[in-house]
Amino acid sequence: MRCLADLIEKYVCNPYHFLYVIFMSESMKSLLSEASKLPPVDRVQLIEELLSSFEFSNRNQIDELWAKEAENRIEAYKKGKLTARSYQEVFNEINKM
Repeated sequence: MRCLADLIEKYVCNPYHFLYVIFMSESMKSLLSEASKLPPVDRVQLIEELLSSFEFSNRNQIDELWAKEAENRIEAYKKGKLTARSYQEVFNEINKM
């Protein structure tokens, strides 16, 4: 159960969220409810898929920046400036959230 402070923050301090929930279609409420039950990694993947469905004028630039970041991290790892953890360890930690 959510604490009272969280509910106040969400619905009283942010009236736009309250209005959004009131006018949300039943199918949207149902979809949101089901998506909220997914494990964190699956929710992130769902968000990525939904965001990818939009056309961004700078999408290629964003992809290039992420590719460069990945290359920099690999190089740092090879030079011993960055440590690594197994994907299983990372996903287990995320799924505990």
